[in-house]
Amino acid sequence: MLIRYFAELVPLQVLRPPIELPTYPEEAYWHERFDQDPGHTWLRNLVRETARTFGLPERPRKRSW
Repeated sequence: MLIRYFAELVPLQVLRPPIELPTYPEEAYWHERFDQDPGHTWLRNLVRETARTFGLPERPRKRSW
């Protein structure tokens, strides 16, 4: 997605990589004191809604430390 964005801004030729590249999960971590912080809650919801448009799972696994 990032390369497509930049390809619209500058003349880039987008090619497939010569090998299959693995995917990996994106994770976010924060201190529990930010669980109820309005700005942090807004950002987490924005990321969740954006990820939903990519067809990603609704509920990521929650870690407990």
